[in-house]
Parts: sequence; structure tokens; C-alpha cells
Amino acid sequence: MKCIMCFEKFGSEINIPMVLECGHSFCDICLKNLIKKNPACCPTCNTSITPSFDHYKKNFALIDFISSKNSTICPNSHELSYEKQSSLIYQKIYGDLLLKCSHCEKTWEGKSWHCFKCRFVLCKSCYDDQLSSKIAQNVSVHLNFHPDHKLYNYLNAASYVKNHFKMDLNCSICNIKMLNGAVGCRACKFYICENCNNRNLTIKVPLCEFHNLELRQDNLEIIRDHQLICNICDLSISNQCYKCPACNYKICMDCYIYYTTHYCFELECANNHPLYLSFPFKYYSRFHASEIKCDSCEEKFSDQEIKMFHCRKCKFDICQECFSVYYNYRKDARKVLCYNGHRVNVENLKDDDEICAQCRNKIKKFLLFYCEECDEYYCPKHTRHTNNR
Repeated sequence: MKCIMCFEKFGSEINIPMVLECGHSFCDICLKNLIKKNPACCPTCNTSITPSFDHYKKNFALIDFISSKNSTICPNSHELSYEKQSSLIYQKIYGDLLLKCSHCEKTWEGKSWHCFKCRFVLCKSCYDDQLSSKIAQNVSVHLNFHPDHKLYNYLNAASYVKNHFKMDLNCSICNIKMLNGAVGCRACKFYICENCNNRNLTIKVPLCEFHNLELRQDNLEIIRDHQLICNICDLSISNQCYKCPACNYKICMDCYIYYTTHYCFELECANNHPLYLSFPFKYYSRFHASEIKCDSCEEKFSDQEIKMFHCRKCKFDICQECFSVYYNYRKDARKVLCYNGHRVNVENLKDDDEICAQCRNKIKKFLLFYCEECDEYYCPKHTRHTNNR
């Protein structure tokens, strides 16, 4: 809803709607200009008005209605508030005047929409953009590494990424290039294409094969001579766990939460366990790891915010680039070709590693691409892709 004088949107912090004696509402800025005129009157019905700004009250009914429609939250579900002196507050709390938008990463000084509790800041452009984007409905792939985040339908997703980050917008699941809008979360830079959104992905928890698990909080004083070990991550359990009372199968709370808040995909590790998209560094930090290696291409990653497809049971990881090749092959094998443009087959060798015909690197015993015409094996990064059928 907008002020009919300046056509700016009403808000609870800026362009506040003020109600006149006649019942019409205008923003506080226009009202201040209006009462300076002689004679002062309502521009809608021409009724005379009192030439004193303090005489008028905020239109709280309109403010509450706008707030209910336009509330924007930080990634931890705290509602954002507007602050004209954000820079001064941040300097006092964090020692830095400079603000950095949590979405587009632009820096500036002055006012912002923010959550001080989480140090989450939005510039005016990103805040307005977020308000105009509707929450995505019937999304099959939720923001699995942040289950509390909402996904939005961003109509300008591709141009936004291009303008702010100078890069193409690719689906976080299948890596296909997207040209227009997308469903996603800007705080996590996570976007999914329409095809991946329509795929029916499910949650799978590795339960006891024969029995249901029960939540237990064992008395560690009694069992101190018998250490509890998680059957998934092989780490000791210090408090609560999910346990099968019949066969002593146990899952620590960290693993249980991991499997019940992440979505598995139609691709398995070398031991046929489903893969989950996550931030594996959060898990490997428990083992003091400084880098993660893709088990397909063997590229090493040290960025702690890297997203990879992960099997916690086997400590098996695939980077997004390799995963997209396997994922697209699973959807339509005709779209994945060898380096020379021939159709390929997928083989999962159990005995010997092979050499990629292009890069000459050894390929792990996991989903090698084999071309009968070339009689050669190829790693996923040296295949070609086509949209032809």
C-alpha cells in the first residue's frame, strides 16, 4: 500500500501512515509538507486540517496490516527491524562502521534493515526485493542444510546473481544454468531449478533393520565402564541417543538430527548409501580435518562453507560439479557424452581403478564413464553435455 501523494510504500519505520481528521491517511513526510501550506487541507476530500504535526496519530490499524503482509525475517526466524543509525550501533557493538548486506554483499554506512542478534543486515534494495518475493509453496527440496529457512520464488534470480556476483546462476542440485527466476534462499546462495524442485526427494533415516528406535537418556554414571558408540559416526555418545533396546543399535543426537533434516538424492555412495547435500566441514571438524577431498575427482576443498554431497556412514563426499554429471546422467543418459562426443555407459568397478583418457588421473572405483567406441574411461569432469535428444 502506498501514500497517494509521494507513491512510496507505507511502512512501520519509514513512510509511516498518519491518519487525518477526515479518515484519509498519508505518510509522515507528506503530512509535514502538507501542514506547511496555507490553507492546509486534505488533498483527497479538501477538508481543512489542523496545521500541527503533533496533533496527528499513526494509523496503527494500517501499520499492523502492512506488517502482517510484509514481515521479513533473518535466517534464524527473527523479524528484521529498521534502524537509521545502524552504522553507529554496529561500531559500538562490533567496532566497525561499515555495513555489509548479507544477501548482495554490498557495503555502506548509515541505515539498514537488520537483526542485531544474528548480525544479519539487508540493504534497502535487497529488503524491497525480499518483500516482493513470495514464499515458495509445495517445495520438495527444502533448504536442507538450514531446515528453518524459507525458500522464496525470486523472479529476478538470474539477473540478481549476474549483477551482484558477476556469474551465471546454476542450480545447486543439478548445476544446470538458469536464465530467469528460481526458487531459493539468498542468505545461503542456494537456488534450485524447476525440474529439481519437482523431483520427489525424501528423508531417509538409517534405522535399525528390524526394530524401531527409542529416544534414551542413559545414566552415564551407571554405564561409565561401558562407552556408548554411535553406529553411524563411530564417536562416543555423551548424553541422549536413539537406541534399539533389542539389539543395542545406537544413533547419537547429532547423526539423528542430520538424517532427519537433510534430503537424500537418487545417487548412492560406493557402498550404496544415499547421499545428502550438506556442509560436511561441520561434521569433519569433529575429527580436526582441515580439508575435504571429493571422492570422485579427488579435488581438495578447504572452504568451511563448501556444500558437498555426503555419506556420513562411509565419510564419502562428492563435489557439486561431479554430482551434477551423475545426476544428469541418471535423469537422461543421452545428455552425457564422452570427451569425443560419443554416448557413454556408467560402470561401478569393484576391483581395479582406471585412468581417465583425458586428464590421465586415476579414477576411483565409483561410477566411471566408459565409452565403447573409444574403449576408454572418463572421469566426470571430462565428459561433455548436450541438450539434444
